[in-house]
Amino acid sequence: MACLKHGGRLKEATADGTTQSFVYSGTYEEMYELHSQAEIGEYDVEAEGKLTSKRLNQEEGPVWNCELIYSTSKNGDYSSGPDYSYGTKSASLRGSLLSLDLSMASGYRTNWNYALYCAPGYSKPSWWSSAKTTELSDANAQNYLWAKVGEEHSDARGKWKCIPPTKPGVESIDYATYTITESARYANRNQAGKMCAKKLNKIGFPSEDFGLGGSWKCDDATVSWTGEYWLATLTWTRAGGASGWDKDLYE
Repeated sequence: MACLKHGGRLKEATADGTTQSFVYSGTYEEMYELHSQAEIGEYDVEAEGKLTSKRLNQEEGPVWNCELIYSTSKNGDYSSGPDYSYGTKSASLRGSLLSLDLSMASGYRTNWNYALYCAPGYSKPSWWSSAKTTELSDANAQNYLWAKVGEEHSDARGKWKCIPPTKPGVESIDYATYTITESARYANRNQAGKMCAKKLNKIGFPSEDFGLGGSWKCDDATVSWTGEYWLATLTWTRAGGASGWDKDLYE
């Protein structure tokens, strides 16, 4: 039967929170069973924290120790690092940039990248500075036209006047978004390959989104041998804009 070792309980407070360790002593069989049954990430009421690490070691002769370490953050929640056991995914988050059409920019105006052509006798209209699309009412379409610079327009009345765009040549913006890289260790390459299979360039969801929500698409997948295990990695990119990734294109 596993027994708590004399002096085997230690509680330590740091700037990040509290750590408690429990060292049990017994035979190898007893300590091996305790070590095997203790689940990383499991919350313990007595320890007031989550199991973050465990260690099995021989002390002297037939005596073995099993140390269980629990952690709690300074605000009372448990804290722990990722679980690196085979098949369990861990994730990291970083910022990224997408190149989006200029029309996706906040505050976009048509006159940024379109010229307005005016029929003879007509000048810049009041709506030139506020228009957000190239669509015109039937009445305005008789005397105005949105088009790209370099084109010429005329009719029976003569050549139309060109009002140039305010941001000529600009057709895209850098949109700040997030990417999540999730990875997992596997004992063989086939298992690692299954994690990546049929994911690339498809809409889906990472195992952890860090509370961001949104629409995600897998933009990269790798399987590699580290010398100790097979590592499968997926990279997910959060879509720019509220509409998300277009399901007609990526499903």
